[in-house]
Amino acid sequence: MTRLSHDHAVGPVGHLTEVAGAVVEVIESCHTMWHFDHEKSAFCRVAKAGPAPDLTDEGLWHPFERLEVDEETGSFAVVLDPAGMRRLRSWQHVDPCRLCGAGRDASTGELELTSPRRTS
Repeated sequence: MTRLSHDHAVGPVGHLTEVAGAVVEVIESCHTMWHFDHEKSAFCRVAKAGPAPDLTDEGLWHPFERLEVDEETGSFAVVLDPAGMRRLRSWQHVDPCRLCGAGRDASTGELELTSPRRTS
């Protein structure tokens, strides 16, 4: 089921936090923290690896039209234009993650290999 993230009857997809007095929704993907200010229709992507930027810097924020979330797959799309032609797509990170492998058992298993068959 796809829904708009800021449908307050359903609630946010990510967690809510405060940035410079504004309530923003934060969605975690494998390598990025996505911040959405629904009141200003602005979003900011922050790489998880590296220093945390000053989120009060207006230059980090970009306009968006809407946020669409597929609750079945965990995918979400940031729609950038009214026609919906320009969009950024990502997936929510969860442990264990089927996309990046984080949180999975790191032990190795044993594979049984058979001898290759001769074709001639």
